[in-house]
Amino acid sequence: MELFREIIPKVYKFAPDAVDVIASNPVDILAYATYKITGKNHKEIIGSGTTLDTSRLRFKLSNNCKIDPRNVHAYILGEHGDSEFPIWSKAMIGGLLFKDYCKTCIDFNECNPPSTLEKIFTEVRDSAYKIIDKKGETSYGIGLSLVRIAQAILENENAVLPISCLIEDFSEINDIYLSLPSVLNRNGVRETLRLELNEEEEVHFKNSAETLKEVLKNIGLQ
Repeated sequence: MELFREIIPKVYKFAPDAVDVIASNPVDILAYATYKITGKNHKEIIGSGTTLDTSRLRFKLSNNCKIDPRNVHAYILGEHGDSEFPIWSKAMIGGLLFKDYCKTCIDFNECNPPSTLEKIFTEVRDSAYKIIDKKGETSYGIGLSLVRIAQAILENENAVLPISCLIEDFSEINDIYLSLPSVLNRNGVRETLRLELNEEEEVHFKNSAETLKEVLKNIGLQ
């Protein structure tokens, strides 16, 4: 944190109008720290968030369901870390909610969707630990995610990505950085999409917020 306090003002001095993309972990904490240290408009400061986690989830779902990943729409939200969670209530394939698609799938009886989906999410959540255990670091996955985020900004795409952004009055949560689907363009966050979460998902989201707020208090940022 002390290193960040030293670096960020120097970056801000030479590029005050840039859209700041934070990738270092803990990314939600450091994105919030950048927001507090610089005093910039929060829409110009984002974290990579759960962009990589979401990509991994869609890839694994596409393999399991034998569907092109471009037609799999699912998100992991909240903290980029152990308290992250999937939004199964909004997950879709070809316009069908997962719960409806699974009923039409020829492999439904063999798949057992609830346990299969939970297994897939657990593999996604824990994948970074396995990669670090094998090679000591993660680099390629997050690198590709940062390319995608940079492309959305530089090409003014208005792309929807699950980046870490400032939460304002969502599920009774304020003043913390967590991942929600957000429209991203050359100015940073154009808007954050306020998904309607089910009861279980709201509990997970609030748990993510409480986890990070405790860390922020411990380092004097709240």
